[in-house]
Amino acid sequence: MTQLPGSRICPSLLGIAVLRLAIRDIAMQHILLTALGTGQRRSTVYGLHGSTVEEPLAPLALLRLLPQEARPNRVLALCTKVAKATTWPTLADGVRTILGIEAEPLDIPDGRTEDEIRQIVEIAAAAFPEGVKLTLDLTHGYRNIPFITYALALYLKSLRGIEIRGAYYGMVEGFDRDSKEPRPIVDLRSLLELPEWFHAVRVFRETGSTGPLAGLMRGLRSESPQNIEVDAIVTSLEKMSFTYEAGLPVELAYAAEQVASSFAKGLPTTATTQIPLADQVSQLLIDSCQIFQTKAVDHEVLPNKKEAEWKSDIAADDDELHRQANLIDLYLSRSQLPLALGMLREWVVSLLLARTGRGAKWLDASWNGTRSTAERRLGALAALQRDKTGRTASGITLTEEQKLWAIFWNQLADLRNELHHHGMKKMPVRYNPPELQKVKEFWSKLRDLQLAVPEFGGGHGRLLITALGTTPGVLFSALCNADDVARCIIVCSEQSQPSVSEAAKQAGFQGDCKALVISDPHGGYTEDEQQRFRAEASRWLLESDDIFVNLTGGTTLMGMAVQHLMDRGRDLNRPCFRFVLIDRRPPEQQRSEPYIKGEIRRLDKPEGDDHADN
Repeated sequence: MTQLPGSRICPSLLGIAVLRLAIRDIAMQHILLTALGTGQRRSTVYGLHGSTVEEPLAPLALLRLLPQEARPNRVLALCTKVAKATTWPTLADGVRTILGIEAEPLDIPDGRTEDEIRQIVEIAAAAFPEGVKLTLDLTHGYRNIPFITYALALYLKSLRGIEIRGAYYGMVEGFDRDSKEPRPIVDLRSLLELPEWFHAVRVFRETGSTGPLAGLMRGLRSESPQNIEVDAIVTSLEKMSFTYEAGLPVELAYAAEQVASSFAKGLPTTATTQIPLADQVSQLLIDSCQIFQTKAVDHEVLPNKKEAEWKSDIAADDDELHRQANLIDLYLSRSQLPLALGMLREWVVSLLLARTGRGAKWLDASWNGTRSTAERRLGALAALQRDKTGRTASGITLTEEQKLWAIFWNQLADLRNELHHHGMKKMPVRYNPPELQKVKEFWSKLRDLQLAVPEFGGGHGRLLITALGTTPGVLFSALCNADDVARCIIVCSEQSQPSVSEAAKQAGFQGDCKALVISDPHGGYTEDEQQRFRAEASRWLLESDDIFVNLTGGTTLMGMAVQHLMDRGRDLNRPCFRFVLIDRRPPEQQRSEPYIKGEIRRLDKPEGDDHADN
């Protein structure tokens, strides 16, 4: 590229500027596409928007009748060989006179075969850059041309981002040949928009997404910015699309109620005059929303309630579980597996809460909340099923019912995690794995609320794990500092075991204690002893709601035993919280006065636990 004298613009920047100008020019292009017949036409009076002109060809009349701002700046004409010789000169002269530009012929075959029709489409499509504006004239040409042009326009709009500004047809038929009555030029653009509405309705019926419908309604809103009713409908459709596609069953119920309410009131005139089959579309949406709506609220009061207030009124009862089960089935039927499996996992948690009398607080997802507790109970059962060390090591034998639930929960979790983590693991995600069919089979029995819910673990309160050396004050202080302890496992030696009951009595502890005696606290704690501790403690670990672990006291090997028990608790999905005890008194005084409460320092703190360390 040669730089202009005195110019300081580098070639690359100049190239960018030229490219930007080219892009702008393309965006400003407004093309009229027409087709020409094979015979010369007489001068005819055409009318549009109350004005009339007399021209031999409808596209020339259209160019004169369009407002100045709506006129194209390019004219393309589909011309067969005969049309090129007969009517093309008339069109070219007229365009030159009206617009002051040269029309451009697109030479095409007659379209007598499928191959010729394909050629016509390809020739016309190649003439259009992306993003231009398009006006169609469908009056002249062979009778197959309007069909070809119609299909071409849909293609250009969908795949090239072309904006259809109008589609016109001059009605020359149905009039006396010698009549001077104006032949109306009819705008057929709504017929080009009709497939988009059909597509949007089909997407909704097949996928549940109202996004395309919201987009079309948004177009109506832009044409009538003051139309509050259309605004409300668009917003409700957008909310429903978001909540459905995000798999939010409770929020979806609220959004579906808003959509049904909006359409039940009747569409405003702005919408009904532009939406094809508006009444049928409205009824389809109202009927389809029923599967998403909940019976748990007063629908007359709903529009005046805030979303947070409305959501708090919902409980995990049978009606709500059935409603969500229907939604899961809908996701499954549409092969929307990430949504189906994710929601199915949450549904099982809700079922467990409903069957254990905690359905009213089913949305409490804090660490110690009802959902988290239920998830941990399911996880504990699943962990036992995954345990390959056998019955002797775990000390727990699952019932057949528990095994079925545990296998189902493990398979569901694995499938769900593969999809929700978007395959971020070494092994590729399988298409339609056999586990999916097994999950569906169990779900078919579960969804009707006929299967009993087995014991999942938990339900026996807080468990304390601590070591006990030669000073009973450690156990005393641990029991005094760990609030609401229901059970206690003590790792001790033969020498320290007798002091367990006295220390518990001094602390006022009336729960159950389990002493795990280590044979050699200084040099033992063999693998066999580890397995024995595991077998003796697993049942209590599983049945605990959470576990407090004291890391103070005893020998190093006793501390290892405490740590192993905590690890086992975590394997069983029990929440574990560690702490240490501090006694600032001299060792002699600690031994002589063991039953003095020491200070606690928590290394892990349960969410929502506001107890200060003391």
